[in-house]
Amino acid sequence: MWADESVNVTVDRRRIDEGDSIMLTVTAKNVSGDPDVALPEIPDFNVVNGPNQSSSTNVQFINGKLTKSATTTLTWTLIPTKTGQLKIPTISIKVDKQTFKSVPIIITVNKRGS
Repeated sequence: MWADESVNVTVDRRRIDEGDSIMLTVTAKNVSGDPDVALPEIPDFNVVNGPNQSSSTNVQFINGKLTKSATTTLTWTLIPTKTGQLKIPTISIKVDKQTFKSVPIIITVNKRGS
């Protein structure tokens, strides 16, 4: 039995100093096939690395119940181009015949030393 499917978009930090980077991560759990991520243009950030992809599968047999889970993770490294309240727009992720959409993410970029 497969665990429930889900797709999430996260960042490792929401507050950074100018010149620092953030990690944008798309995690797809228990979906059939690899996720197709349509990374939009992100005007306030430069994409300096990615996507890097990793996958894992876990099988557990506890109290007579078999549970399987599979996770695919894609990551990008982003560096802001300016300071202030910056937005990562909605990201569309297609998996099999479904499309998942993230909510926009706001990142606060402070001037270095302030």
